[in-house]
This record gives sequence, C-alpha cells and structure tokens, in this order.
Amino acid sequence: METSFRQMIQNRFAQRLRVCLELKSTFGRRSITDQCNFIDNTRHLVAAYKSANQFAAAGRCESAPIILDEVFVNPYSDSPPNTFVFVDCCTSDNGLYDLRGLQNLSVKVTPDRDQKLFDRLMNEQEHNELPLFLYVAYQSAVRGQGLVMSVKHPDKILQVRQFIGLETFIYLSGFGMDVPAELNYLKPISEICGKNILVGVSSRTTSQEIISINNLYAS
Repeated sequence: METSFRQMIQNRFAQRLRVCLELKSTFGRRSITDQCNFIDNTRHLVAAYKSANQFAAAGRCESAPIILDEVFVNPYSDSPPNTFVFVDCCTSDNGLYDLRGLQNLSVKVTPDRDQKLFDRLMNEQEHNELPLFLYVAYQSAVRGQGLVMSVKHPDKILQVRQFIGLETFIYLSGFGMDVPAELNYLKPISEICGKNILVGVSSRTTSQEIISINNLYAS
C-alpha cells in the first residue's frame, strides 16, 4: 500500500539510511539460506531493496520495503492500484525518457490541459513551454508518485527540485560499480535533493561503500 511504503521509507530515512540495494534477477534462485544470510547482513544498512521478482526471504526484510520493478513505469501507463509508483523521468539507460531521446522535447501547456500550470508558467517565464522531463515531474508530483532520475545528471535533478519542491521521492539510478569515484556525483546531489532521496546501488556494493553513501545524508 502507498501509505505503508511512505511510512516505512520515512522510518528508514529517520535512521539516516538512503541506499536501495538492487538485487539481481537471479537472487530468487539462490538457496533460502543464502537469501536470508544476505538480507540479515545488509538490512541494517539500507533503506530498501529493489527486486525484479518476489523472493523467498522477503519476510526477513521486516521494515525495509521491497520495491518491485513493475512499479517503475513510464509516465502515461496505468498505475497498479494501491501501489506506490516511481515514474521514469530522467534516465541514462536508453529508456523511454532517455536524455538523448524524448527528454529533449518540450510540452506546450494550455489552459484546457492544466490551467494552474499554464498560469504559473505565464507568470514566471511569460511562455507556456516546458521541457518534457519537467512536465513529467510536475504531473507525477501532483499524483503523489515518485521519480526515477539518473545520478549522472545533477543539473536536471536541481531543475526538478526547484520546480516541484522537496517532498517528491526521487530514486537515483545509474550508479555503477566504481562507488568511490561516483560519490563525486552524489556529493552535489545530496546538497540539492533534500531528504526524500533513494540511491539505487548494486547488491555487490560493500558495506563500507553503503555507509559512505548514507553518511552524505546524515546531516
């Protein structure tokens, strides 16, 4: 349920946890003992888990929510009922809204489409055109959904935060295996994103690297 996800993730945020471990699609095929050991060794370090499939040891996650791949959607698909959805807003993995594709487009907001947004744009910038990724972010925020954005584009994340505020959950994707080097991406993002942020990292990320990421949001 959406309310449960919000409550659970806010509780994890209160513990200064910001990392979401992305489990491989093969995780569910591991033995139950291996699954349980992995969860037991990591659940005190992470805010959530992301999984392509249900897995036998899911009950061991306790208060750390599990985010299923099916709740990562394109902006105009039907959301599953009673499910918190993350919308693809600004990614770098050749997805539907990759920066090299549709995200370079813009949307003309008209009064019949959204009078409130039209009035705001005309008042703030004296024209009614908006980059597609900002329009997606705005509509998702209105619907109470989260956003998926690439960690490699802090400038776009800053624009989104300035436009829709700090309350919307943002899931940072595109974090690779070279965590020490890529922490340079996270440092400026941690200063502009506010508290409602999840950092998606590989399940192979070490405990020390997870702690380093969490510490960026500790203050």
